[in-house]
Amino acid sequence: MDYNNFYNGVGRVVIQDAAISDDALAAATDAAQGVQRELGAVQRNSRIVEMFTSYWPESDATLVPMDGHQARFWVCFPNETLPRGWIGHGYHHTFADTTDDKYMIFSLSLEAYRYRHRRHEERRHMAFSNSFDGIMKRAKKAFIPITTKLICCGHRSTHLDAVRSFIDTKTDMLKAAYKKMTGLSMGYGDLPKSNEWPFFQELQALDNIGHTWTNSVFGTAVPELLSSVTDLEYAKQNQHEPMVYVWPNENAIKVLPVGDVDHGQFQGAVSNATEFSYDSTEDLPDGYKNKLAMLQIVPDGTFLPNVGTRCGYGYFLFQEEGA
Repeated sequence: MDYNNFYNGVGRVVIQDAAISDDALAAATDAAQGVQRELGAVQRNSRIVEMFTSYWPESDATLVPMDGHQARFWVCFPNETLPRGWIGHGYHHTFADTTDDKYMIFSLSLEAYRYRHRRHEERRHMAFSNSFDGIMKRAKKAFIPITTKLICCGHRSTHLDAVRSFIDTKTDMLKAAYKKMTGLSMGYGDLPKSNEWPFFQELQALDNIGHTWTNSVFGTAVPELLSSVTDLEYAKQNQHEPMVYVWPNENAIKVLPVGDVDHGQFQGAVSNATEFSYDSTEDLPDGYKNKLAMLQIVPDGTFLPNVGTRCGYGYFLFQEEGA
């Protein structure tokens, strides 16, 4: 798999919209729990489930109807967190090169460069056939398990967006607190470092000894300013620190050291990274275990300085020293 092809010119993640989406995760969860989704009329009449089982009975795969697409089914395998792709009827006028292409499959293992399309279109990872026998021959080769590296690359933008959002929020809080206290506005280029800002150091010293502010505005604004400055400095320092990606899938806890997530050569680093596996979260190094525990109780897309980011069912954690 070429991990350098996950982004188009504007940085949009190619694979995230389908293969590692919440819909895909929900489909695999439903399959594991034996939940029977209601079939639409087209899905009932397609006979795709019946034919798939007939052609590949030893796969033990469960076909789950895809929400919003009447002629597609997620292909979910036992003990796997995500589907390996989907199978469905071909929309020849939209995707295929010929109206004879009746069936299609989608899988991240497919790199269909022969199609003329923009990089973010899903048919980049599609195959087509005018017969079910032909599409199943492709499916048996294409439907391989989703890897930790694929998930990590797909979740990269979630982490980067969370860090930038955190920095923007803390910057706004700092400016607002400063204006409450001084009546003056602070430009972005005016943001000082705490060790170079006597005003901050004096406020910090007073706060450390439990000083009581007679002005209620100061009483509210000082803690906001102090915490914002500290959080901002940690977050900016964190932007280029080495990280690991942690994916607790059905069978094990996968840990992938990926280095600087904001680096231009990130995909290449992921491609060459060595993956580690643990039986459970209890087997993780204490530092990672503690960070994971903190992120598991916050909403998706949340960044915590010196800890990491929760990306749905995956986590970017700052690498422990010596790990």
